[in-house]
Amino acid sequence: MSNRIKSLSFCIPACGLRETLLERTINSIHLQKIDIPYAILVYGKTSLDTKLHRFINKHNTHDPEHGRINAIFNRLAEMSHSEFLVYIGDDQELIFRWWECVRKLDTDLFDLTPFPVYQFEQDKEPVEWFSWCTKKDGLFRKKWNESADKFTYISTGCLIVRRETVLKIKFDEKFGRGGDFLFSNACFKAGYRLKAFPFMSRAYTVHYLAPAPYRIGDKKG
Repeated sequence: MSNRIKSLSFCIPACGLRETLLERTINSIHLQKIDIPYAILVYGKTSLDTKLHRFINKHNTHDPEHGRINAIFNRLAEMSHSEFLVYIGDDQELIFRWWECVRKLDTDLFDLTPFPVYQFEQDKEPVEWFSWCTKKDGLFRKKWNESADKFTYISTGCLIVRRETVLKIKFDEKFGRGGDFLFSNACFKAGYRLKAFPFMSRAYTVHYLAPAPYRIGDKKG
């Protein structure tokens, strides 16, 4: 159908310190059997074989070493030639049937939309991450049938966004990390459509939260 996503770029910042997890991230994308043109874009530091794992790499040491995650998000959008971008981390995996849900999205209804993330951190119980959230009176998860308002934001580890939206609004590069709300809020104020779809609650990913200093922006001990 004409109102389905026509092309995707998976946008992955890479710190170079967790190559096994990055490899699993990339493999989980290929295993989805996505039936539209897609690309896997990695920006930062990695020694993985681009031909073997079928991804495009833009090597850069400065941005990940200085915690410039918002700059990395912007560079990934500039690298892409796809209609939509999927921002995920280099320590996440798409679970089987993720694409079966995503392919149902109607592009006439949204510019930014989330998918759920379940976070695994060492020996702790898995928890649902803040994918579709509000910052009104604190930080809370929104229900998947709730509409967006000026307090709504989507985390960048679970964001599907129209590429032209990122090129127009841009992530604020004055901030190293933590620009998720600022970006969502700027998009909302500019009239872009933030929307969650209840059926997307089944399109979840797993986030294997790495301990410091294995995240972009963490200080090395």
